[in-house]
Amino acid sequence: MAEAEVPDTRWTELGVFEPLDLIDATAELHWATQLLASAAQTFAEAAEDDSHRAVVWAAELSAFVGAPFAAPYPLRVALRPSDLTLMILDRTGASVAVLPLPGESLDEAHEWIGLAAATYFGGAPPLLERPEYDLPVHPLQNGARFSTAILPELGALAALYGSAAEMIRTVVSERSDASGVLDDWSGTRACERGDLDLVLVRVALAIAGDDGVTSAGRRRLEHGRVDWRGAHG
Repeated sequence: MAEAEVPDTRWTELGVFEPLDLIDATAELHWATQLLASAAQTFAEAAEDDSHRAVVWAAELSAFVGAPFAAPYPLRVALRPSDLTLMILDRTGASVAVLPLPGESLDEAHEWIGLAAATYFGGAPPLLERPEYDLPVHPLQNGARFSTAILPELGALAALYGSAAEMIRTVVSERSDASGVLDDWSGTRACERGDLDLVLVRVALAIAGDDGVTSAGRRRLEHGRVDWRGAHG
């Protein structure tokens, strides 16, 4: 009798979605993360390698978290992808303000971050700098509002990124030839310069053997019906 396969707890069931089902949600999430990069570019201490505009995955929050603001108030801006909720975190990691993005525009979200910063820094709300990344054209950049109709797909993406972050951490801890990850939040660098899909490439490398994707890795991906090649391309 064949032994039953033990579930890999590092992976989370995504639901029934084909890769093409996630395109719209991925695009909106991609643009939403620019809010974290914008806040960091405006308020965080600049790093020579531009890593201050990267985000980390905070497993305990199931959210992407940006770099801390420079002293005296090391706030952070975070984004929970499962429902596209923007959060302001204090120095302890506790959420002190939240803004659900569905129904809001990018300009309104930038203004909200500025108002939150002014609450602590005093004075007029600052205008946030906006990174000049080459992103895919999307209605959001022209004033459209974040969708209220893609929450199931966003939940699937959140599960995918959470599982990917755990897989990356495991590979880094087990392989001496693995490159390091940004870990100032006990998390994993999942996005830098706006490239959310980088994490999917790293997952592919993590489960690949010398001859490509291993059968075990393929089973993990097929379990959620998300193929990394389709999701990345």
